[in-house]
Amino acid sequence: MIIVVNDSRRKMKNLPEIRVVLNGGLGNQMFQYAAARALALRHGYGLAVDAWSGFVRDREFRRHYELHAFPINARKLGPFERLPVWVHKLHQRVSKKENESPVRSHWYGSFINENHRLFPQFEQMRLKGTVWLTGDDTKRTDATPSCSS
Repeated sequence: MIIVVNDSRRKMKNLPEIRVVLNGGLGNQMFQYAAARALALRHGYGLAVDAWSGFVRDREFRRHYELHAFPINARKLGPFERLPVWVHKLHQRVSKKENESPVRSHWYGSFINENHRLFPQFEQMRLKGTVWLTGDDTKRTDATPSCSS
């Protein structure tokens, strides 16, 4: 995206975004970025990465953001922009619903859980507003999670 004048900057601010919460090692981060970028390009959305929330609690492997060496075409989210991720995590813990749909819409944004096998369905998805791509914090016991569109 090319910004020419101040007026176009204002328009960019209102553009819906795909926001991806990166986590894991380099390979996982590359895949998460590629999936988010493909989804953003397909739907004409902006792209932003959360390079902090997925690593702050990684005490076992001490992983961190590793895509800084690559020409990533996305903006990094600031601290207040990451707040919906933490609200979503809290909401998941409080609700404790099993077998939820992989796409969850809330007043603070829509969340797509990347652990569900949704990638073939990305073209058919109808996105509205800001969409977050997240991983699942809990370990799943089922080998083939069900998804509903």
